[in-house]
Amino acid sequence: MAQVNKDSIAFDNCTGTGGFLISAMKRMIEDAKGDTSKIAEIKSTQLIGVEYQAHIFALAVSNMYIHQDGKTNIINGSCFDADVIETVKKSNPNVGFLNPPYKSDKKVDTDELEFILNNLECLSTNSTCIAIIPVNCALEQKGKILELKERLLKNHTLEAVLTMPDELFINSDVGVISCIMILTAHRPHNYSKRTYFGYYKNDGFIKRKYKGRIDEFGTWEKVKEKWVNNFLSRNEEPGFSVNKIVSAEDEWCAEAFMETDYSTINNDVFENEILKYSTYLLFNKKKANISNEKTFTNNIIIDSFEWKFFNLGDLFNIEKGRDSSGGNEKGNIPLISATRDNNGINSFILEGNKLFPINTITVPSNGASTGEAFYQPYEYFATGDVNILHAKFELNVYIAIFFITVIRMEKYRFNYGRKWGKARMELSTIKLPAINGKPDFKFMENFVKSLPYSKSIE
Repeated sequence: MAQVNKDSIAFDNCTGTGGFLISAMKRMIEDAKGDTSKIAEIKSTQLIGVEYQAHIFALAVSNMYIHQDGKTNIINGSCFDADVIETVKKSNPNVGFLNPPYKSDKKVDTDELEFILNNLECLSTNSTCIAIIPVNCALEQKGKILELKERLLKNHTLEAVLTMPDELFINSDVGVISCIMILTAHRPHNYSKRTYFGYYKNDGFIKRKYKGRIDEFGTWEKVKEKWVNNFLSRNEEPGFSVNKIVSAEDEWCAEAFMETDYSTINNDVFENEILKYSTYLLFNKKKANISNEKTFTNNIIIDSFEWKFFNLGDLFNIEKGRDSSGGNEKGNIPLISATRDNNGINSFILEGNKLFPINTITVPSNGASTGEAFYQPYEYFATGDVNILHAKFELNVYIAIFFITVIRMEKYRFNYGRKWGKARMELSTIKLPAINGKPDFKFMENFVKSLPYSKSIE
């Protein structure tokens, strides 16, 4: 993405063991196409690093030596030291990479964006800086991080932010959602500029016991090609990428701006939700059996109607669940929590802080089950990580099934780093069948009734 070539001068102000510099060196040498004098120059003058920790510095130097680096230009010191900054600037680096230390103590540790600003300061004008950092750095809209985002835009251009796979660092036992931030140095951000945002979540890697995340099926090269080409061409693709004008006050992530690809929704998706709900009723002995009978015998094609976006806050009164202060003694009242199983039921308890009414929808707001919507036909308690949706219209089980199916289409936007809390949910939009500019609730009801198994949820 940085378009590294034989003339690049690569700089990493958080060198670690030298991974970025070694990768850059390999790319530069490949581009030199056997020119031995140029390769010698690359190794001696075009790789610059700074590492603060002495023992890691020693590993970085050794690593560069093993990879036949002719003259290691790695400095043991703080990248924020004025003398170090001046030394780096003399080399005129034109591409920067960094994976800074991630904050563990918010009061003491240096913010990740400060490392990015430091890297940019050392680069020559119009150089590219690429950093991988926790996604919360891109999402914050207040406090110190907002101030740092403002500084970034005042002095540099935000070219792109790419959301990374949730478990990218699982092999390193780092439980953090990350993103890649790409900036152009010393060129103030033009506020009419459209920044590229990519939803780069699916890299094709899977987890295997004792191996961690691996490219089991050999798809990474094809995925990488798409990722790079879409960024370089600023290509927009529903559910994958979008270009948006942003300010420091905005969330810098694709999830906040992308339009959901509703072309993937079909009758089978809704039928699956009916099956899950009817299975819940059967499992909890609310139904004696399940059949594939339809309530209506006519067939309705879902994609033959024009849909329109609506705000969830306009359709529902949304409130947050209440964590129980009691001992959660066993009882017969469902406790809904942030789980994707059994209609969101964690357990059955005797009492809780607030009893929520029937005919409502629950949606976990945090964790791996965020966005797993459920219709609740019985009174229940709910934990604080669950949103309760009270319809402002006449809701029934059929309309609810339609809604929970569509709401689940939006769950990709949210994760541990970006919660679907009450305020964010009220502003969220979903796409629905419409008539005269309003949701067509009658169509939603009749459509669900026309699907197999719909008679099982009467």
